[in-house]
Amino acid sequence: MGYILLPLAILSVTFGMQYLFAQQASNVPGAGIVGLMDTRAAVVARQIEVYGAACESAALASPGTISNALSVTLPDGAATPPQANCMATANPGGGRRVYAYMPGIGGAYGQVAADTQYSASWYRVSTAGQAASLVGAAAITVPATIPVGAITLSIVVNP
Repeated sequence: MGYILLPLAILSVTFGMQYLFAQQASNVPGAGIVGLMDTRAAVVARQIEVYGAACESAALASPGTISNALSVTLPDGAATPPQANCMATANPGGGRRVYAYMPGIGGAYGQVAADTQYSASWYRVSTAGQAASLVGAAAITVPATIPVGAITLSIVVNP
């Protein structure tokens, strides 16, 4: 009579093991929807950080240039992030104000702040023409062409 219960016991153990392995696979870092969101935020943060550094280098390499679209050369293997732009405007206090920006996503703002050691040069465009610092309450005026929600690097470059 016990041999009748053996297939049922094997089936139960098999399903139990599959359920256990599926749960363990979802608990590794980066798994699931939350892990995907964290990974995407880190990627977007790295993209704007690299693009911002390249934008600053492009502005320094072309002194006095005022443009809505500075030509940016990224390191080998890095692609220009979608909808990213580098621009330079005249700064009222002298020199130029350089903006590197791209659309942001949730989590990327905090990742940029942490990666840049909470630099005061990074902003989030909160309304058209206004940006709020990622690390404090400071607000600056930005060109209205920068889209709302964008992560923005804003620096003053002389000349």
